[in-house]
Amino acid sequence: MSNGESWPLLPIPFIHYEYSASLLFCAFDFTSSPMLDLIIAPESRLRLNSSFLVTDAGEWKDCGIKCDINLEYRFFSPDHEYGDFAGIRAGVTAEDYTADLSDSENTPIQTGWKTVYAALDLSLLEIVTDTDTGKHITKRKKSRISAADTF
Repeated sequence: MSNGESWPLLPIPFIHYEYSASLLFCAFDFTSSPMLDLIIAPESRLRLNSSFLVTDAGEWKDCGIKCDINLEYRFFSPDHEYGDFAGIRAGVTAEDYTADLSDSENTPIQTGWKTVYAALDLSLLEIVTDTDTGKHITKRKKSRISAADTF
């Protein structure tokens, strides 16, 4: 810090592993709870996405598992002049929780839900003018707009 004091150190585990190939993308993160992302055919316009997350991993008797699997079709390839900015996807999301509210041998409370959804995914574009040449330059923004409907 600017006044000479040291920053407080918090023992938060942070693990990130990523593997990328033309047929498979895999990412494992552990910041506050473990999360695994898998994409089959990530460079293809038609791809299969899956995500698995352990929620409330602080105490294993009170944890949940969230799973999302979807099939995605991108309208344009990444090397298209407009880039990979739009797509649709349909998938299934499931989430299950277990809560042990007592220390007795009673059955823990379990709850869960499943949903089927469809989504339209659009990336925002920013068009700026180069002051030297007067030409328009298209820059892709990282943010995305998604509209989804569950059935």
